[in-house]
Amino acid sequence: PDHILTKEEFDAFPRLEPVYPLTQGLTGKTLQKAMAQLIPAIPSLKEWQEENWLKKNNWPNFQTALTLIHRPQTIADIAADSAARQRLAYDELLAKQLALALVRRELRSTAPSAIRSPPPCPSPSPAPRTRPCRRFTLIWPATTACSACCRAMSAPAKPSSRC
Repeated sequence: PDHILTKEEFDAFPRLEPVYPLTQGLTGKTLQKAMAQLIPAIPSLKEWQEENWLKKNNWPNFQTALTLIHRPQTIADIAADSAARQRLAYDELLAKQLALALVRRELRSTAPSAIRSPPPCPSPSPAPRTRPCRRFTLIWPATTACSACCRAMSAPAKPSSRC
């Protein structure tokens, strides 16, 4: 058994216990002890979602959502469609999108275009092309695979091949 309890301990023991994926050397008991210390230590942060948005979706605040997921009181608290799970999934997606937007903004503001596209190369045959043929030149140090790809794209077109 995972737990051996007295009658008094059993009455105070949570009815639901989260199960976490483990790795070699980390036991469920060790992780449960760590979570028991971490959950009460979650700081009360200023809410970053608009109050109307939270009410519309019936979502709890961030601290409550984390607590419900890691210390569920009912099976509804950990259901796939629970308000706490939806809130945390939305926050995670929002954080990733914001981070990606910041990286894109930084790349646009500090670096010139990563690939320069010279004018179209001349067609090797008199027949019109269905797609324009372009030679590409990298303007930053490239990896071996990227360099090989660019060399292949920049190679002169063979009469029978298409760009």
